[in-house]
Amino acid sequence: MRVLLSFFFALVFLTPLFSESAPYPKFFSSAGTFFTIGAANEYFYGQSGLASLLAWPVPLSIGVWTSFGVKFMPHWEADFRTEGSHAVLSGNMTDDDWNIYASDGTLITHQQSTSTALFDSNWEIRAETVFSFPLYEFEARPLVGAFYHQYYWEAWDGHLRVSYASGSQGSATWYGTSVTYRQEWFVPYFGFELKQSVGTWAWGAALRVSPYLFANNTDEHVLRKPPLTFNDSVSGGLMIEPSVSNEWIIFPNATWQAQISYRLIWGPRGDKTVSQGGAASRTGLFTIYPGSAGADVQTITISMGLKVSL
Repeated sequence: MRVLLSFFFALVFLTPLFSESAPYPKFFSSAGTFFTIGAANEYFYGQSGLASLLAWPVPLSIGVWTSFGVKFMPHWEADFRTEGSHAVLSGNMTDDDWNIYASDGTLITHQQSTSTALFDSNWEIRAETVFSFPLYEFEARPLVGAFYHQYYWEAWDGHLRVSYASGSQGSATWYGTSVTYRQEWFVPYFGFELKQSVGTWAWGAALRVSPYLFANNTDEHVLRKPPLTFNDSVSGGLMIEPSVSNEWIIFPNATWQAQISYRLIWGPRGDKTVSQGGAASRTGLFTIYPGSAGADVQTITISMGLKVSL
């Protein structure tokens, strides 16, 4: 992080101040840090409705981001951004199941397990292009883009509580890794931003929307006998991402940026493939449950950084 900041501060002082008069294309680069928190869910739908729900935390995490962009002409630019974070806290994962049968055929009306969840991976790559035009005292900025985002968790040291149809109760405890879960989202989107500048300050409000998205998610129950892997291929749904931002021009070619955003991905459905023996690649014995898989995720992110015109 210190290397990145040193690099960009050096650019501020070494880039000629008359670079703004250079012909197009113009290049810019940014780097900064961010904090994020949220939650994700994994669904298994049966014939009579929701049969299983795994709720995974996105605990408080801190990360870094970088981007590189090109301004092709005064009213058209594009940029490519990467980001990744590391969780500073752990959380709890809950796994609820309804109306399932035990190995001896006994009906379980509800069972719930609670485990410690480690948030091991959270990274994204994004490409976006923006057009702009004046709108009264504002700058209107329609945009289109796409991102790939990956989340990965591990569940450790669980405790299970079971309620049987007969009215009796049961419980169990285990140690070690019991479940791993990976979400991989590919989301094309469009959006719109309004910006207003006052002197060296500018503020903006944006909304990004995707009416159709894709995900491939993998859930491995490693303590099952035999181990089971659930591969979900889901699509459809909705993504909305409102944000507000603020910019401050601190040098002729350098701008300090800050933003807060909320992202909700909700409603995609698809097929669930259950593989025996922990075969995440769907080899060996497997069963396909059409239309039974679902997933969602929501996060709040605060980011800040420095943008430098090269």
